Amino acid sequence: EFKMWYTGFDKKNMRIGYATSSDGISWSQYSDNPILDLGKNGSWDSMHVANPSIMFDGITYKMWYTGFDGKHMQIGYANSSDGIHWQKCEENPILKIGAWGNNNESDVWSPSVVFDGTFYRMWYTTFDGNIKIGYAYSPDGMHWAKNISGPTLDMGSWGDWDDRGAWSPSVIYDGSEYRMWYTGWNGTSVGIGYA
Repeated sequence: EFKMWYTGFDKKNMRIGYATSSDGISWSQYSDNPILDLGKNGSWDSMHVANPSIMFDGITYKMWYTGFDGKHMQIGYANSSDGIHWQKCEENPILKIGAWGNNNESDVWSPSVVFDGTFYRMWYTTFDGNIKIGYAYSPDGMHWAKNISGPTLDMGSWGDWDDRGAWSPSVIYDGSEYRMWYTGWNGTSVGIGYA
């Protein structure tokens, strides 16, 4: 069975839904969506929850997701025994605002997380005047250290297809190499790139 967790929008708020498929083409939405709802009024994820990155370790489903309170986007964590009923981490947000250098107010969003056997590694979207991709690592998936020296994937050079921004990474680790697909923008067109 294929399982999908996705962002849904009702013209006011974003929430996370769930669907299943036997072939990866025809999908059935879960009847009791959303499976991850907004936080309480005034909380860090009270306006949107979106952009889930899911991992299953054989026992527990783990989700890293974007939360938005109307001012800042930050990244939270939740876990589940069945992929449907989720418990948000009491320490959320587990990745707070701030990109690198002096960009302490930069939002962080759209996480992609892998576990390489030693560390959880996260790539996320952030902003330092332009949209770029940052990196953080964690021993447990909840307590993260950011790479503060700069972006891990910068936007392209002037005139390139992604010279105005790079965001929304999706990363896999094949045991020897990390592979990333990401969104790029040149001010006019959006496309998907590989690194």
